[in-house]
Amino acid sequence: MTNSVEMLLIGRFTIGVAAAITYTVHPIYLLEISPTHLRGSAAVFTSIGVTGGIFVGQIFSLQQVFGTEDLWEFALSFYTVFVVVSFLPVYWYPESPRWLYLMRQDEPAARKELERLRGKNSDECVNTEIADMKELVAYASNEKIGFLAVVKNPEYLLPLVICCSFPLCQQLSGINAIFFYSVRIFMKGGFSLKIATWMNFGAGFLNLVFASVSPILVQKFGRRPLMMFSAGGCGISLFGMAFALNYIDRVSWLPILCIAFIASFIFSFNVGLAPVPYFVGAELFEVESRSVAMSMGNFFSWSGNFMIGMFFPMLEAIWGSYAFLPCAAMCLYCFLLTWRYLPETRGKDVADVKPIMAKGFRSKVH
Repeated sequence: MTNSVEMLLIGRFTIGVAAAITYTVHPIYLLEISPTHLRGSAAVFTSIGVTGGIFVGQIFSLQQVFGTEDLWEFALSFYTVFVVVSFLPVYWYPESPRWLYLMRQDEPAARKELERLRGKNSDECVNTEIADMKELVAYASNEKIGFLAVVKNPEYLLPLVICCSFPLCQQLSGINAIFFYSVRIFMKGGFSLKIATWMNFGAGFLNLVFASVSPILVQKFGRRPLMMFSAGGCGISLFGMAFALNYIDRVSWLPILCIAFIASFIFSFNVGLAPVPYFVGAELFEVESRSVAMSMGNFFSWSGNFMIGMFFPMLEAIWGSYAFLPCAAMCLYCFLLTWRYLPETRGKDVADVKPIMAKGFRSKVH
């Protein structure tokens, strides 16, 4: 099987489908089972899971583990362990109370799941959430809205642009380019292949550490300020790194500056661009249109991932380190989009947010 290209392609396709479903469903599920004041913090765990998976992948790809010609397939197949561990307790996972109430009109089942989630002595909390769901019924049609209905509805235009732009900016911000080519970046800084490999591993660990504090930051500062800080910080870091890498052979301290730019980029990315795109769509769309919007956002995310993997090496071959400048431009676009059109959604239901964005690009969100 090691030499079977066909099996590798089939496996890649299967995992891609599974990942697409997971990235769509997981943040929605976390938002719908969480109390209003904790929804942002809970949804961030999708991003933490992705970051943790990347770090585990880096560990397995080390030459001392499975990163050799004879063992690389074990690094790929170890994914099965995480699938089994996640799937075994699926019977005990609670159903989304909001989905049960809004889509199935099953209040007893929704109340039962809420009591499971909120624990003992939570009658007041459960009653409050049921009352909130009753208010949302006025904004929900109880039937799923299809793709064309979402695209054609002018009230969905601005939320849809944000829901699709944020995941695209997340991928085109340069995070994948940095991790795909970080070893080469470190080697350009004068480090040996061995040291550059370990530095890349350290960057992955730093990525996980910064991602781990994002639930606290999202809960404390909200989505809008963090997205502006994140996009701005990433753009500045990429701009500085592009020029520092270009002159790295001429100035002795520029390698250290490049490493500092990478660290600042990773931090900036993880406080906003990493977590928020995974769940912002779920905070802008009602239950009946949410799955369509999140699926479209997921499509743009993977499209951005494909474009980076496909075209960044070509740009690097032509422009050198200036290939990071288009990524910086995407960060600027994300900053401006957030500043002008993203309302703060912390602690708010869709019923509170939807009227603010109903006029599309003529909306005044702040």
